[in-house]
Amino acid sequence: LANDVLLANVLSHLPAKKSGEDADETADPSSPDASVYLHEEQTTPGAGVAKLHDELREAVVKTGLQVGLSPVGLSSESQVLWSATGAGAKDVGDVRRFLNRILGLPVRAQNLLFGYFTETLDKEVSVAKADGRYTEGVADLSGSNIRIESTETILKDPFGSGAELKKTLVSIDRGVSFQDSVEMLQKHEESTLIHSNGDTKDTTNPNPDSTLKSPESTQKNPKKNGSGFYRANRDMYGRTQVLLAFLKVGKKNTFTVTRPNTGSSINDLERDDLESKYVRIVDDKVHTDAKRWWDATYAMTENNCMHGDSCSTRNCAIGTRNTRCCIVSGAVVPSWGILEKTLERHGERFPKSDRGMRAARAVAEDGTKVVGIRYPEELLEEVREKLINEWAVRDDLLAGVGAGGGGEDD
Repeated sequence: LANDVLLANVLSHLPAKKSGEDADETADPSSPDASVYLHEEQTTPGAGVAKLHDELREAVVKTGLQVGLSPVGLSSESQVLWSATGAGAKDVGDVRRFLNRILGLPVRAQNLLFGYFTETLDKEVSVAKADGRYTEGVADLSGSNIRIESTETILKDPFGSGAELKKTLVSIDRGVSFQDSVEMLQKHEESTLIHSNGDTKDTTNPNPDSTLKSPESTQKNPKKNGSGFYRANRDMYGRTQVLLAFLKVGKKNTFTVTRPNTGSSINDLERDDLESKYVRIVDDKVHTDAKRWWDATYAMTENNCMHGDSCSTRNCAIGTRNTRCCIVSGAVVPSWGILEKTLERHGERFPKSDRGMRAARAVAEDGTKVVGIRYPEELLEEVREKLINEWAVRDDLLAGVGAGGGGEDD
């Protein structure tokens, strides 16, 4: 599927088939359930995905939206609807209209279309975050210890406006100690159990104190949903790599990840990837094996890269716990064009996650706050030179307008 969305994730949104009074009257009894798609995909790779696409296309036609859909492969009934709707694409990107229209579809079609939409959106966001293209307002810089190292003025407009562009260097310890990671897991388990205990009483049961456990509550049991400590299948750089994974709220197969040296990751991990690359550490080994591996990485990366002594890259900072972040503040808006163009020109020098200008806020341990945009410190001298030239040209133009501003009335 698009953006490597997993077929199983989309199909997990299908409602369970019900019988009797609870049955969905709009549902087609011949509609295949998730197991049919998954079996076809396993038997003939691509067949299950193609079958799902066909059903999704039929559902889109019934919404009456113009999204550039081709009629090829549609049923005769849907081709008639497609002709009446038109072949345009005026509704592409109109999410509000899409969400309104799917409410008029049968429950099955609603769940499939909305499930496909949300799973694809999650993947788009993950890719954008990895590429440094995702903006979610002002992001708080997180770490176990944050300290403001210095703040200085890069440039002050010499022509009277008083605008200043400032640079603040922030020192961040991203690491998470083993004790903190254990507390994080305990809080997650407590929170998950609280949510899963929202069961309803069975009023038809002679025992009024009994409750009906829903399949969802079983799934939310932290001991069964996969949350916990994991070790990598293979050692890297001569060490066992370990992480802590939590099942995301409202998700069945997506995990947030925390590592000893870099803390919580902005990139989620799908269950298939987690279970293929890592092995869960059993509970009675957490305070022995997991602790030993976690503490080793936490200590070694305090001021060194994760590669250890084998690293041949000078000043390598990959996976280092203690990092330094540069935040540019003050006259950011009038400087935006030059800041952006300079970063684009040198983008290949930096990781994808650092190629976008993202608003950030840092709150130091002493309460000091700074808000601005994250920006590579080594590019600021070039930015400064270009700003001096631009502001000089601007003020020359303004001075010229002022000198000849009398016009015909002079």
